[in-house]
Amino acid sequence: MAVHTKEEARAIALSWYKRLGILPEREGEFLAALEAADLPPTEDAVTFVSKNPEGADALVKILYYCDGLAERYREAKISEEILLATLEDIRIYAKEWSEVKGYLTTGTTTWLKRHFGFDLFRLGRLQFGMTKCWGDFPEAGLMKGDPIVDVHIPRGDKMTPEACRAAFREARAFLAEYFPDYEYKYFTCYSWLLDASLSEFLPEESNIIRFGNMFRRVHSTEALGMLDYLYPIGTKKEDLPSITPRTRLASDIKNAILADRKFYASFGVISPEAVDAYEVKNMENRVYNAQRVACPLLYRPTDPAYREDIRKFQGCPTIAVTRGGRIYLGWYSGGIREPHIENYNLVIYSDDGGASWSEPLLVIPSSRELWIHALDIQLFTDPDGRLHVYWVQNNACPAPDVMPEAKPGQPLVAVDGVMFDDFTHAMWETVCEDPDAAEPQFSTARFLDIGFLRCKPLITSSGRWIACNYDQVDPRYGYSISEDGGKTFCRRYGPKKIATPFDETMCYERRDGSIRMLARSTIGELAECTSYDGGLTFGEATASGIDSPNSRFYIARLASGRLLLVKNDDRAVRKNMTACLSEDDGVTWPYKALIDPRPDLSYPDVDVLDGKILLTYDRERTKAKEILFVSFTEEDIINNTIPAPHIVSKPMGAPQ
Repeated sequence: MAVHTKEEARAIALSWYKRLGILPEREGEFLAALEAADLPPTEDAVTFVSKNPEGADALVKILYYCDGLAERYREAKISEEILLATLEDIRIYAKEWSEVKGYLTTGTTTWLKRHFGFDLFRLGRLQFGMTKCWGDFPEAGLMKGDPIVDVHIPRGDKMTPEACRAAFREARAFLAEYFPDYEYKYFTCYSWLLDASLSEFLPEESNIIRFGNMFRRVHSTEALGMLDYLYPIGTKKEDLPSITPRTRLASDIKNAILADRKFYASFGVISPEAVDAYEVKNMENRVYNAQRVACPLLYRPTDPAYREDIRKFQGCPTIAVTRGGRIYLGWYSGGIREPHIENYNLVIYSDDGGASWSEPLLVIPSSRELWIHALDIQLFTDPDGRLHVYWVQNNACPAPDVMPEAKPGQPLVAVDGVMFDDFTHAMWETVCEDPDAAEPQFSTARFLDIGFLRCKPLITSSGRWIACNYDQVDPRYGYSISEDGGKTFCRRYGPKKIATPFDETMCYERRDGSIRMLARSTIGELAECTSYDGGLTFGEATASGIDSPNSRFYIARLASGRLLLVKNDDRAVRKNMTACLSEDDGVTWPYKALIDPRPDLSYPDVDVLDGKILLTYDRERTKAKEILFVSFTEEDIINNTIPAPHIVSKPMGAPQ
């Protein structure tokens, strides 16, 4: 930066005062401060503002520094429009703090070190800064020191979804043009605007809620960050009783804070790729409820819509057995296919070993009103005998006239006027404490985590739960870990996937304590990766050598110590449903027994009762529409004497 005389420095500061339109009504105060200021400053701009100087003198020097920043913008060929937008914070803070203090001042200035440090820029409605992540967030694959682009929301115009989308587009183009070597994984935001509890005070379609829902929240800290934004800047909790709120939100928040309600600043992440998806999804009247609202739990429904004889689609079954010997089956049905906004999950049970079955005990339907799609269900009986009913939800919306382009591995479709474009998925649960009761009671549904769960959790020898609720959006294998018996889960990610549209991973623990994860793939065999730290991390994924088509499988250790694997015994076709046993931790599978040779068989699930292996799977989901069940033993596999399966459910008139 050029060396200036005192008079030149004063002229520069005055020119920026007028250029930024800072408080013309206080120009007299500014001119007096300008005359008294020691100019030019001896410190650089970042050092000066980092000390948080206050008052009119500080404002004079900050405005002088703007000329040096402008020179840096010109050298980088960044437009003057972006420069002036970025420096708008100086005017905003001077106006608000001067109103509070009653004299010309800057208020807090430490924030401006990002502006003068040439790493934060206002692009449209939002500000974007290049910085390092401040903490470890393994559930997002983000660690302390990783480069990120943090997003800030300056005061000003309404933050409409359209304006925010435009800002993100501009940010991606800006960074690619002016900072092409800056490699970042996420846009992040740490703000009170991401506090999930704000949904109790604002409608879903509000700009604040829609902005917050862009991000995957990975951390929250108790804070009252909204005080400076909903009330005069500098407001503290003890000031609230004497403040008259200017908006309904400010009034509601004031009452809640005075009633000792807690609020939070939340840290959220969104990948550049997910921003693209957000741009597609945030169309007019779009709502996002899949992670917020559970689909209804209908107990012993009598609505004829759930009758077996009218089902046009059903499949993806799951099974669980209780301590008392009751067998529960669940599967996915409704509508004309998968996905469909009339899809639902249902649960039935048998008290005679599978000879006969109840009418639906529980139905979990999709919600057209809330645009929530209910899909695959998973049953699991935990070591304490509780029955867990997990299911998946995702967001749907009215199909647009022009469909967006589908991405690899994400089969975007529109069916009967509804578009299914949400591949993040939400994992929900209801629990039955006494599943052997004459009238089993189920808990209130609760959201557990993102992801698509389609297998039973593994409980390791240490007591850790590993739920393979995979992430269809992320290129890595996703799963969640619980250290408290399934009450809460922490998101984690493993290695890069081997090609697959649906991961449908499943784990087992080897005798040496390592965890082997197997995954569905499109290469004609299962993929695999291994963890040597109890599932906290997994090594690189490779081909397993276990033949399998692109379909789900089941694997678990039996009480005998052997491993049971049930799969389609073919590299390309969903046929030959086969049970396999291994005595060497899955290295070899010397015992195989064919259960069903027909084509279009899929999605085996297993539970065990008194040495009997209880298996369910489906056949021809939209043709024969069969849910099948068979019971056998390890000796039946070894001797190849598995009995023929029988049909649990098949709509009347469906082809054989």
